[in-house]
Amino acid sequence: MKSTIRTTEDKVSIAAQFLFTNWNEMEHKAVYHDDSTGNDFVCESESEMLDLYDLITSDDSDTRRDAYSIWCSQTSHDLL
Repeated sequence: MKSTIRTTEDKVSIAAQFLFTNWNEMEHKAVYHDDSTGNDFVCESESEMLDLYDLITSDDSDTRRDAYSIWCSQTSHDLL
């Protein structure tokens, strides 16, 4: 049986999992580590997390493969 992702909360959670972290619903943020820079960043934008979800679930395989790079080029997150 295939599950259906329907809610914003589901999508944001999946995007956070892609970053190997969790979306903190109470604080409305995700803290994630970027291996290429060795730095930790914080995303405090639910809409940007939804953008990441859209990239990782794209019908285009190149977009899915490059989702993190595309997302990073379109966002500006604070360094921790």
